[in-house]
Amino acid sequence: MSYEHSQRILKIIIDSINQYNNYRAPEAYAELIEFKGNYFTVRFTGRIFSSCCFYDYFEDLKYILINYNVFTNIIEVLITELGDEVVVKYEVISYQVIT
Repeated sequence: MSYEHSQRILKIIIDSINQYNNYRAPEAYAELIEFKGNYFTVRFTGRIFSSCCFYDYFEDLKYILINYNVFTNIIEVLITELGDEVVVKYEVISYQVIT
């Protein structure tokens, strides 16, 4: 992935997380904590642990990204020891950068 494409995808990820937070906060709040190559990591906090649709919160971000032609897979879900946040690692599997 070229630097230019990487920067465009990073902007899309940030915009998608902001859109996610507009819809989901305060129930769930997402924060980008790392972007490296084809991978990015997001921290989720909020009242998601008491929800019956726990994993849907992580999938919702994938669907927002699809609207921007960025397709991802969830490759790791880590729940902190205190159970107050979830760290999810996504892999960008394909994208279409529109110029």
